[in-house]
Amino acid sequence: AAWPSLRSGSGNRSVSFASSVNALQSFGLIGYSAAKAGLIGLVRSLVVPLGAVGVRVNAVAPGTVPTPATQREWAHVPTHFDDMAALVPTGRLGTPDDIAAAFLALARDLTHVSGQVLVVDGGQSLHR
Repeated sequence: AAWPSLRSGSGNRSVSFASSVNALQSFGLIGYSAAKAGLIGLVRSLVVPLGAVGVRVNAVAPGTVPTPATQREWAHVPTHFDDMAALVPTGRLGTPDDIAAAFLALARDLTHVSGQVLVVDGGQSLHR
């Protein structure tokens, strides 16, 4: 749906998708991880055709972020977020603002980045 506007626009144009670290490390969620890996494949397949008209394509892969939706999803495991935070080398889980900042950086500041997955998880996916 955005293709006509992206193609006719000029200047700094960027499209970023959300994936999750589950595409990189499944954390036991096979179907979810496969779907997120497919999104990364989509990003990479769009780099050349969209790049030809000046549009950059990237993905942001957040780690565990406590939001009202994820808190409802994990309400049956009271220690879930504390357990996940213990795996984060930076000492805390991400926030929606952390994820938003990554999208903004890709759209506004990182103007020569395309076809990449920016993992925003404080190192959580590397601590297994």
